Amino acid sequence: MEHNLPYDQGGRTNPINATPVDRRWHRAKTHGGWTYTKDEQGVVTWRSPTGLTCRVEPHDYRLGP
Repeated sequence: MEHNLPYDQGGRTNPINATPVDRRWHRAKTHGGWTYTKDEQGVVTWRSPTGLTCRVEPHDYRLGP
């Protein structure tokens, strides 16, 4: 889990402040200059250092694969 507001800056570990990311995306954020925002519906918008954006909507696993 990735903390939206870092833990050492007061971010809590809960569903509102956490976004599931794999190692590649964690490293892109930590070392590559990528940032993201997460809205109330859980939609994550990634922004590259050059301004490219990518919107990722959460998958509802209750609906099947």
